[in-house]
Amino acid sequence: MTNPKIYGRIIDGVDAKIEHYPYQVSLHRNGAYICGGSIIGGKIILTAAHCTLFHSGISVSVRYGSSFVNQGGAIIEVSMLYEHVRYNPQTNDYDISLLRLDRNMQLLSPQAEIVNLVPSKTPEGGRSAEVTGWGCIEESGPTSEKLQVLEVQEVDRDACNKVRANFSKFNP
Repeated sequence: MTNPKIYGRIIDGVDAKIEHYPYQVSLHRNGAYICGGSIIGGKIILTAAHCTLFHSGISVSVRYGSSFVNQGGAIIEVSMLYEHVRYNPQTNDYDISLLRLDRNMQLLSPQAEIVNLVPSKTPEGGRSAEVTGWGCIEESGPTSEKLQVLEVQEVDRDACNKVRANFSKFNP
């Protein structure tokens, strides 16, 4: 699967093991990979709204517990999609969705659930962060079959807004 429109996307990660990032899941529509997500509860997945837009009523499932996008781990069907009511696909403001699963996941470790979410925490900039997923390996190249990780630098809200000057102000 190729994705020629990756401008502004993160590419060029290195192979990662799910044991180091047990909260990482892959989302699938009718069996095909569409996006990554994070476990935030036994039945709840956090992902981007641009990943779930137009998927309501379509068979969406989550694979968890695997470093590979199309094999291993376990698969659970999504019972409900909740996109942020203020999500704007033109600006990507409020680009967040929650997925409720049919049943609880049998988690590999207690660390799989992200329980320390801090909703009021504002990015300060300058700190390192790791991003994970099954994105493109190289520009205009195929997506990875194996989980990837990449270290990036956090940017503060002002820097983010400057980059997005032709869009509305950044919202979570």
